[in-house]
Amino acid sequence: MIKKIIASLEYLFVILSLILYTGGVLDIVAIDGFSEGDGVYNMTISANEKLFVVKQILFYVTYIISSILLMRMSDKSTKITIIFLRNIHVSLLVGLTVISTIWSELPAQTISRSIALVGTTIFGIYLANRYTLKEQLILLRNTFLAIVILSIIFVIAIPQYGVMGAIHDGAWRGIYTHKNELGRLMSLGAIVFLMQSRQEGETKIIGLKSRSIGKLKQYIPTGTMRDSFLQSAFTLLGLGATIAMILLSRSSGGIVNLTIMASALAIFKISQLRGFHLKFVSIIGVVALIVIFAVIILPNPELIFALIGKSSDLTGRGDLWNVLLDLLSNRPLLGFGYGVFWESYGAIVSLAVAWDVPHAHNGFLDLTLGVGLLGLALFSISYLSTLAKSLAQFRSSQSDESIYPSIILIYIVISNVSETGLFSYNNIYWLLFVTVSHSMILSTKKNILPPNPQFF
Repeated sequence: MIKKIIASLEYLFVILSLILYTGGVLDIVAIDGFSEGDGVYNMTISANEKLFVVKQILFYVTYIISSILLMRMSDKSTKITIIFLRNIHVSLLVGLTVISTIWSELPAQTISRSIALVGTTIFGIYLANRYTLKEQLILLRNTFLAIVILSIIFVIAIPQYGVMGAIHDGAWRGIYTHKNELGRLMSLGAIVFLMQSRQEGETKIIGLKSRSIGKLKQYIPTGTMRDSFLQSAFTLLGLGATIAMILLSRSSGGIVNLTIMASALAIFKISQLRGFHLKFVSIIGVVALIVIFAVIILPNPELIFALIGKSSDLTGRGDLWNVLLDLLSNRPLLGFGYGVFWESYGAIVSLAVAWDVPHAHNGFLDLTLGVGLLGLALFSISYLSTLAKSLAQFRSSQSDESIYPSIILIYIVISNVSETGLFSYNNIYWLLFVTVSHSMILSTKKNILPPNPQFF
């Protein structure tokens, strides 16, 4: 009984931590409902300081707890050093951030943020060692279900927080500070719910199996079938809610992300089909869409930008990237030091592009600004290696959860083309990459712990 309670508390700790790493709740409460275009933040210096302290404490709690749990997992055959060395490119990249203190203009800040990155990495490695791919997918599903519920509560109960004003008046943002954050996270949430199509009792959201259909005709499902029915209901509601939130957030990025990932998921599913005719018809459909895209969209790129409500330079990002690349040319190999570029050069960049710029609006560029082309090369090697492993695992397994790592890797790239977070400390995108990357390394090894509790 006590073991079950401890395991459930650990599971709850992970879900709450994942919500924290997405940036939910605390930031929007601290800025007291400020919206882009309001002209001035409704946030005092003291509120800022309180937010900083609270977030720091919470994140350090996740570092400490996950470190303790990870150490408990290690045994004589699996030392902590071996766990880190398994993913050598990620370890070298994280180590580079610490070393960048040497050439950073703000060394104290670089070392502080490097420690936070190390803590985030440890949490990701813990998740990979603690949970199987199937369990990670369930964890994400439950996390997004919690985010959906909290966001709806914010919109209904405290709309000044949950709904944006000013230039984005009426757009939903839920528990986040901007509609685009809600949109791009919900795009991942929708795909997570889609990937949860196979449930216990052989119930499937899309394409119910014949004997499941017969069971679902019962008025009140019982036992295992009842659990499967509830899982399917939660998944269907979550899928509908996440898609609705993307639309209500008016996030064009969220729509694009969802479209790309849904297409990728469809291609993976097509490859699982049995029978030449089914595969042939499906492949012809995909090829037809690609041809339409190549003939209509590529020669007229302004069409797609018009459809998603953006200008062809991605709302000023083109000019921003040119300025940043000019600055980067002065220190291309090692960058400006991890986590300090915007404190040192942010004002100069904002003046050059004539708008307030908080980050590069491109995760790869922000990574390079921090640790240079060397850091970008290390990340690229790690990413491509992980992608190759994930595709190989899918080819050999063909299971639903084997699609999950590749989908996450696709999401990480497309969500960092016009936004950032790829290599940020205390951030869900880096956390997801570390978790998937390490999971692929462990995919041929035996899990350290037994299966974990699954809510719902």
